Amino acid sequence: MDKLTRKALEEWADVVEHEKVIFREAFKRIEKTLELKPVTTISGPRRSGKSYALRWVVKKHGGIYVNFEDERIPRKPSIIREIHETYREGILTLDEVHLVNGWERVVSSISQTRKVIVTGSTSHLLSREYGTFLTGRHISVELFPLSFSEFKEFGGRDYEQFLILGGYPEVVLSGERTLLADYINDIIYRDVLPRHNTNPSIIKEMATHLLTSSSKLFTERRLANLFSLSPNTAGDYVEYLREVYLVEKVEAFHPKIGARKRLPFKLHAGDHGFVSFLSADKGWKGRALETSVYWEIRKKAPRGIQVYYGWGKREVDIVLAMGGKPLFIINVVYELSNENREREEAIKEKKGVKKALVSMKGESKELATYKPWQINEIMDELISSTTLLQ
Repeated sequence: MDKLTRKALEEWADVVEHEKVIFREAFKRIEKTLELKPVTTISGPRRSGKSYALRWVVKKHGGIYVNFEDERIPRKPSIIREIHETYREGILTLDEVHLVNGWERVVSSISQTRKVIVTGSTSHLLSREYGTFLTGRHISVELFPLSFSEFKEFGGRDYEQFLILGGYPEVVLSGERTLLADYINDIIYRDVLPRHNTNPSIIKEMATHLLTSSSKLFTERRLANLFSLSPNTAGDYVEYLREVYLVEKVEAFHPKIGARKRLPFKLHAGDHGFVSFLSADKGWKGRALETSVYWEIRKKAPRGIQVYYGWGKREVDIVLAMGGKPLFIINVVYELSNENREREEAIKEKKGVKKALVSMKGESKELATYKPWQINEIMDELISSTTLLQ
């Protein structure tokens, strides 16, 4: 191993030793995986805290932290082997490992005798070419921007501030919302363009449009018309943005899979902070609120629960289902008033499912109404209905 690589690793070890740790909910899930499989893969959006999580693991359980975004560390599989043989104690953690082509083969070999944790800023962390080397040997964890409870642990005040700042840890700690512009550029130019042959200006324009239009419905044909693309190419662009967690694609609930694919899909920003930062209209609060509630539910939903939206004459914002059966339907409105009672009516008429409204202001006289910081109560009600989850 050359001196520059060794120096980089030693400097990162010093960061691990002296870094102040604020515990996050995902750390529990990561810790549970340490004894389950030889390899843990942590995926999630850039700047969401994956590196922080790895350094927390090393600080608590021992090991070596390797950051492949540090240009002093060669991005080749052989360096992983060298580091493993030089620093043999504890867990081997490899940050942004997708930058190393063919990493899966060497990690599979090392994991025969040592626990390995890897991270990457893409949902397709395992490549098609090498992913088979880790079949049955890895367990995956997704790490997203902060939930509201974590936001408060990081010094946030209330939900109104949460809507403005979003959940990216560095933005919350510093209050610098302009960092979000840097994140968008980094995601597109460092995570999307190196992997896919796309038009940089069009995909950047599409990303901005989708982030400001968070919680709205789209079709591939509509996007194709907006950006002068073919429907297939428009669909590909959405997928590229989805796989790096810049947007989340939500299908309409329908018992038949084929019907879901034919109906419009809903797109949510990967973090509601993008909505408030990029939007200039008065409706941004409603869109940011729905997106924040979606992510609070998405992060907390029990295993086996799928999250959809409800398609029909009256749209339902969130449908929680299991095995093709809807269990809970939720509409989200910033302020419930006489002018927007249709949000209440849209779910009140639905039969055979639990119903709730989530609102920052106002309450329904007929339906259970929750504040967005009470999502845990909705989840508890869902979980407590054991017959629904059998």
